[in-house]
This record gives sequence, C-alpha cells and structure tokens, in this order.
Amino acid sequence: MALQLWRGTRSFGAATRLDQRLRRRLPRIGIATAVMAATVAGACGGFSGALEADGLRYIALGAVILVGAGSYLGTYWMLGGLRRRGSEL
Repeated sequence: MALQLWRGTRSFGAATRLDQRLRRRLPRIGIATAVMAATVAGACGGFSGALEADGLRYIALGAVILVGAGSYLGTYWMLGGLRRRGSEL
C-alpha cells in the first residue's frame, strides 16, 4: 500500500517533497509517538482486567485512548513542538 501511495504521488512534484518545517518537526513527532506507544502499552497492562470485563471494556478503552493522547500532546509540548498561533518554529 505504501508503494502504491508513493508511486501515485510522484507526479505531484514539489508538493510531495519534505519541506524544512516538517524536517524540523519530524524528530519531535517520532519521540512523542514512541512515548505514546510505551504509555499505551503500559496503560493496557494496567487496565487489562477492565479491558476484559464486559461492563467496563469500553470505559477502559476510552481511558487508554485518553492516556495515550495526553501523553503524546504532553510530550510534544515539552519538546517545544506546540507554540502559540502565529509564532515561527
């Protein structure tokens, strides 16, 4: 699938090339993603009983999602990836 996407976007020219802004943000995105993955794995382990219980399954899943999203946002913010609108990175 990735090969098909790559082949399909080759004709778009400069619109598909990595710009300087993305090159600066990509390491922060990667670090925040790795922290989120570790946090979600830990949360799944912590909520394992609730994730298997019929009455609590969806509440626990929502909690895992919120914990993961919060860890990504917090990590990306601590790394300086989020700033006020209009400020240059």
